[in-house]
Amino acid sequence: MSPAIELDSFINSHPLGRFQVRIALFCAAVLFLDSFDSAALGYIAPALAEVWHLPRGALGPVFASGFLGQLIGAVVAGPVADRVGRKSVIVAACIAFGLGALATTQASSLPTLLILRLLTGLGLGAALPNAVALTTEYSSVAHRSRMLVLVFCGITLGSVTAGLTAARLLPVFGWTAVFWVGGALPLILAPVLARGLSESPYLLASKGNRDRQIAAILRRMDPDVPPDARFTLQEEHTAASSPKQLFTTGRRVATILLWVIVFMNNLEIYVFASWLPTLARASGLAQQASVLTGVALQAGGFAGTLAMGWLLDRFTIERMMAVNYAAAAAFIGLLAVVAGDGQLMGWVAAAAGFCIVGGQTGANALIAYRHPTYIRATALAWALGSGRVASIVGPLGAGWVISLGWSTRATFLLAVIPALCASAAVLRLHSRAPQIGVCDVRV
Repeated sequence: MSPAIELDSFINSHPLGRFQVRIALFCAAVLFLDSFDSAALGYIAPALAEVWHLPRGALGPVFASGFLGQLIGAVVAGPVADRVGRKSVIVAACIAFGLGALATTQASSLPTLLILRLLTGLGLGAALPNAVALTTEYSSVAHRSRMLVLVFCGITLGSVTAGLTAARLLPVFGWTAVFWVGGALPLILAPVLARGLSESPYLLASKGNRDRQIAAILRRMDPDVPPDARFTLQEEHTAASSPKQLFTTGRRVATILLWVIVFMNNLEIYVFASWLPTLARASGLAQQASVLTGVALQAGGFAGTLAMGWLLDRFTIERMMAVNYAAAAAFIGLLAVVAGDGQLMGWVAAAAGFCIVGGQTGANALIAYRHPTYIRATALAWALGSGRVASIVGPLGAGWVISLGWSTRATFLLAVIPALCASAAVLRLHSRAPQIGVCDVRV
């Protein structure tokens, strides 16, 4: 009789190997390029506004259209991936946003740019939830935090690289050069992913009758896995997933609170990613210095992402995140005080990025841990979808405030409010949720 192997026990009993690290690195590379393309417009916005003779705030609808595309891509791709597989959706997303970035180089008017960023956003939105889900499903409980941090580092490094690339290329080649780079690289990566990525063994097991395929994958982790092994799952699973299952008894309140947390934190992320260079420029900084202020925010975010891996293993996540978001509010308020001083703005922006981007890393990890395989990509996609709504509302709202003539300082002070709301929502989640640390959660 074929031996039976419980999949969760198998993954957790094996040490972290090259195969799992390679999966995580592939996913990190996808999110690096996803973040590069998503952040690029914010860095080139001041130069584009000058070239096209646009008034302040005119690019708000363009930012919003890209984030609307990401919202649609996320909420559609999550359930699709839970049905057809993570790998296919990740590869398709990579091709889609690469082609979109290349097409953006041909834009010559605001309406054209708006449409192209909407289409590009479809691919950008589809990549993130599936990369996170796939990494989670190849990681043991002991290594999951570190593997997710590795993947999330791709996001912050992509944003930082987009800023550094813009600072170097803008003065010499103009704004289109940034999108030529951001479009070519995903198209180079896509065939590598098609060959090198493997489908989630958890997802295959939840579908049933995929034992030989699972065995072939797991033999890359352990050559002693029998080719005729049968694989079982102890976790909750069902043949079909639906977003309605996010609101079943026991999940409803946590789902809403998680959406609030992600919405508020993403409001901060996308307002600053889109408008911080513009606000820094308006405060009196030179063009390159204003771009580097945005880079400082993302560099701080990278440090926050790395620190989150250490913090997730040592503290109760809800309490830690509540403090983190409160600190974000304090640093955003401090930006209002130091506006106009290039060096101080850089340091404070880095501290704010540490809290804002690091906080989103914790939120993403919490969502992944709280949901079983059959609905994990859907949970991530729909929670991140609330963040995509924020990514539309935030840049539009900030653009409107800027167009009204609000000062840089007043705009920064207004941005304190969402961080405080995120902190309050985390405290509320902590009061209703099990009092456990992330590494204690088994998915």
